[in-house]
Amino acid sequence: MAQKKFSVGLEGMKFYAFHGFYHEEQKVGRQFVVDVLLDVDSELDGEDHIGDTFNYETIFKITKDEMANTQKLIETVGYNIKQRLIEAADHPISGKIKISKESPLMGGEVKRSVIIIYV
Repeated sequence: MAQKKFSVGLEGMKFYAFHGFYHEEQKVGRQFVVDVLLDVDSELDGEDHIGDTFNYETIFKITKDEMANTQKLIETVGYNIKQRLIEAADHPISGKIKISKESPLMGGEVKRSVIIIYV
């Protein structure tokens, strides 16, 4: 019997980027960490066909491209990643995208700010 639904993803993708609402954030930049976990609705039958899954390289390329496209809100970055993943999918997908900004400028010690976008 074929597997109908499964998850694929990449965790801990690191990018130095310039996302931020304030000019100083866009000037100085910060380290970001992105996790993408996708639930794929496809027939896995043990035949080793890349078309039966979602290619990890596609996840990385889309994420890297969008992280390089400076936005004021990391929510916008997450939304753009989501839309491009949906467009690239050969099968129905769902899941989540988590973006963390390391040491955000908050006027005090904060380890990271985080957003999660659901696909």
